[in-house]
Amino acid sequence: GRTETRAVIRGRFKLLDHDAAPDELYDLKTDAGEVRDVAPLRPDVAASLAADLERALVGEARFEPGTARVPLSSKQIQKLQALGYAK
Repeated sequence: GRTETRAVIRGRFKLLDHDAAPDELYDLKTDAGEVRDVAPLRPDVAASLAADLERALVGEARFEPGTARVPLSSKQIQKLQALGYAK
């Protein structure tokens, strides 16, 4: 099956969140090549970044094409009409 990896960066740290493997944490300031996983040494940072990522994913809106409704100002509507995108 297909697995996903998501990433979040805050400051000098980057967390890789894997569906099928343990998370990885890299200190980009001292390890720009992302070779040394510091998650075991910095579980506090890894947990904080994982929480940030979870909040971002929960807040992510998912819409089916054509179902999202966004309120537009009259000026925006006029611009869309001028371009032929609205009637």
